[in-house]
Amino acid sequence: MALRRFFNEIRGKKLNEVPEHVKPMLSLGYIRRAIQRGMDNYHANAATLSTASSTLSSTTDSFLQEEPGY
Repeated sequence: MALRRFFNEIRGKKLNEVPEHVKPMLSLGYIRRAIQRGMDNYHANAATLSTASSTLSSTTDSFLQEEPGY
């Protein structure tokens, strides 16, 4: 996915414009920010899944603990 986006970004550039586009991406700061963004997205997704699964399991547990009324 990232390679496809990168390829699409450089596709319309002339050959002598490509190094100017790529050089900032190779800096340590850019790499750190990219990793931090990825970790933030991972943690946000994990928190969302965690609360959804705990809500689902508590709902299922309460349903299973009720006695049938028949």
